[in-house]
Amino acid sequence: MLNVSTSQAAASIARSSKTDQLHNSIVSTLLALMDGLDHRGQIVIIGATNRIDSLDPALRRPGRFDRELAFPLPNQTARSTILSIHTRLWSDQLSQDVLEELAAKTVGYCGADLKGLCTEASMRALRRAYPQIYDSNDKLLVDASSVHVERRDFMAAFAAITPASHRSAATHARPLPKLVEPLLKQNLASILQHLEGSFPPAAACQVQSQGEGRTDTLQAGRQHGCQLMLLDSDEEDVAGQERSMLALAEQQQQPRVLLCGPVGAGQAYLGPALLHALEGLPVHALGLPSLLADANSRSPEEALVHAFMEACRGAPSILYLPHLQAWWETAHAALRATLWMLLAGLAPDLPLLLLTTADVGLQDMDPEALQLFQNSTGAVAQELEPPDAKERRAFFAEICAALAAKPVPRQKRAAKPPPPQLPRAPEAVAAEAAAAAQAEHRKAVAAAAAEETAVRQLRMILRDIASAMLCTRRWQAFAEPVHPDDDPEYWQRVTNPMDVATLLARVDHPGYPTAASFLEDVALIPKGMEQRWRDDPDGLRPCSKARALQDELHSRLEARLSSELRAATDAIAARGGPLKAPVPLAPGDSPGQDHDIDEPVPFPVQHQPESAPSQNPQLPVASENPVMLPASSSPGPIGATWQQPSRSA
Repeated sequence: MLNVSTSQAAASIARSSKTDQLHNSIVSTLLALMDGLDHRGQIVIIGATNRIDSLDPALRRPGRFDRELAFPLPNQTARSTILSIHTRLWSDQLSQDVLEELAAKTVGYCGADLKGLCTEASMRALRRAYPQIYDSNDKLLVDASSVHVERRDFMAAFAAITPASHRSAATHARPLPKLVEPLLKQNLASILQHLEGSFPPAAACQVQSQGEGRTDTLQAGRQHGCQLMLLDSDEEDVAGQERSMLALAEQQQQPRVLLCGPVGAGQAYLGPALLHALEGLPVHALGLPSLLADANSRSPEEALVHAFMEACRGAPSILYLPHLQAWWETAHAALRATLWMLLAGLAPDLPLLLLTTADVGLQDMDPEALQLFQNSTGAVAQELEPPDAKERRAFFAEICAALAAKPVPRQKRAAKPPPPQLPRAPEAVAAEAAAAAQAEHRKAVAAAAAEETAVRQLRMILRDIASAMLCTRRWQAFAEPVHPDDDPEYWQRVTNPMDVATLLARVDHPGYPTAASFLEDVALIPKGMEQRWRDDPDGLRPCSKARALQDELHSRLEARLSSELRAATDAIAARGGPLKAPVPLAPGDSPGQDHDIDEPVPFPVQHQPESAPSQNPQLPVASENPVMLPASSSPGPIGATWQQPSRSA
């Protein structure tokens, strides 16, 4: 089975006057492939399109797509059934009267349009019952059983729904308005009675609209345009079918109806009402607006021929020509001759109905236009007469009854109280709680990361400063701790010995939480020099140089360390250390991802280029046997056992 969908690509396999040279190769390839299939009965090709007028005629000949199934719009009975299907699960079922009224008002609606109408009506009822749902972005908890869809909701939904058939083309069929129904219903009934006798498909439409089944052969023949198929059965059944065909053949198959009269006589209502009564038959409009709107034709004559061909192919059908007198006076001779020849060339047994209206009386009609109805045996040219006294009495009876009715006292509507606040749906509350937990988790993770970043930036600054001092020849005397063999008195007099290498080691472990703690250890260097030399005049130069080192470290730290970073590290140290990262949330605790964490913004750091070290710095040479100082010998602010660093450090 091959499915060829042409609903979206009808133009690609069409050969019209505008796209003849563009798609010839595509059409030829498709035709060649279809003709090349073996006739074994094991391959079925099914095509679908909503643009039957755009298909190449070669695709529709026997041997290719030779079986055509037309699916017209549903009639009133089918629309009522479709509406009942879409509303069967509602708590309040619509009454049969409401369904029939809706089915009568939805002429030209397809199944999707009817479903959209029911959906829009239910939404109108929901807005009426719970108007507060549009004042909140949260998911609220409503009681669906309290929403009742009423007739007024459907009436309001009609204004928001435009049927698909009304968007592409004008729909001419519509029932008689309630106001003029007493004046025109008798004329409508007489015309329908005439059509039932002269046009069998019209009788079949009337039977179908009344909900009766088509059981006998006569009704089946009317539905299919009197083209009966002789079934394989016994001779009596075949003979009965043949008699039915002969009886149907005696009836007229191509009636022509003209409804004329002065403007306002009612033909503007009767024509669409007849089409509404015969809505089971396809309608092909022949008016000038319809012919000029045909996008597949270059001239009105071509559009007219195209409409006739489609009507003959889909027979039984209706040719609708409103405002015949104006059409005949406006159309040029070629278009009028085309219409006359097309009507004259129709096969006698082809079931087609020509329905026309005119806004003038019979005596004012063009004689050539009247010939369309004078040479046909089933033609009816009916001039609408003014309503008689009975019809006028029925027309004014309803109006007078409405005028005589007591007016309903208008009561001042009290201001409606605001609707009560609806509870939120449990899933919305749970989602909000999970989102709040996730936000708190993100906030905690971001705070911990920010504090860790602040501590890391302080450590990097202190490491850079200590490393620069260690590599500078000027401060070589304070680079490493004094060896006991070189100066025994140093270890006897200095209570807290300190040097640049020890500062660098303490930056990494255990670390300085604040800049002040680092500067406290820096102050131990000049203090140790003062304790070593005391009142000795030879110690003035070493003490002054130690003070210069302290000032250099202070200056570099002030240049590199920003006030924001200083304040942040002081706060972290006062709290006892940086925050710990929280435990990741379970996947069900929050809708987000645990690893999706915003990167913390680092604290601003004032960068200043370090002084370039000498080309050949004389680094202190580490001894082969490093000296291990006891922990009690260095009771600084951050006491730790120190080990002399190697040259690589």
